[in-house]
Amino acid sequence: MNLNFLKGINAVKTSSIKMNADFTEAIKANLSKCSKSVELTIKNMDNMLGLRVVIANSGKPTFDSESGIEPIFLDAVLNGALGNTEALEAYDPTKYQIEKGKGFKLELLEQFLSSPLPTQARFLKMQEESTILEVTFQLGYRRKLKIYFSNNDEVAREKLKDAGFLKEEIAC
Repeated sequence: MNLNFLKGINAVKTSSIKMNADFTEAIKANLSKCSKSVELTIKNMDNMLGLRVVIANSGKPTFDSESGIEPIFLDAVLNGALGNTEALEAYDPTKYQIEKGKGFKLELLEQFLSSPLPTQARFLKMQEESTILEVTFQLGYRRKLKIYFSNNDEVAREKLKDAGFLKEEIAC
């Protein structure tokens, strides 16, 4: 499976903040074809493209960390989650800066919705009676990518409705 469609993210400005080398190396050390499960969550973190990574491996503590990233690294991690770790192993974080901007989650949602990946969208009840929208893309067996949106994010809701993944209506 080729996930290189992520290299076309629009409205992204490169910042002067370098990629987190420790985060990158920890993912390289923990992500393998034999990982029991891999869960990736796309985030907007302090006006940056962010990624939370949770990796479970047999006989090791679960790796759970997040950091600001850039699209080439995201693509390498996605392919690594599917067992193709060549790009991830070759990735040098000292050569890249974190991507600054807004709207990453919506841009990635649109690109993932145009892919053949199995998708699920559902509303989750949170504490204090609030509701959020969770969108999950099944990358492979026990490999998932998740994006969370506010219940009142009309753009995300409309994209999901248009794609046929959001049928239930919850009042905002």
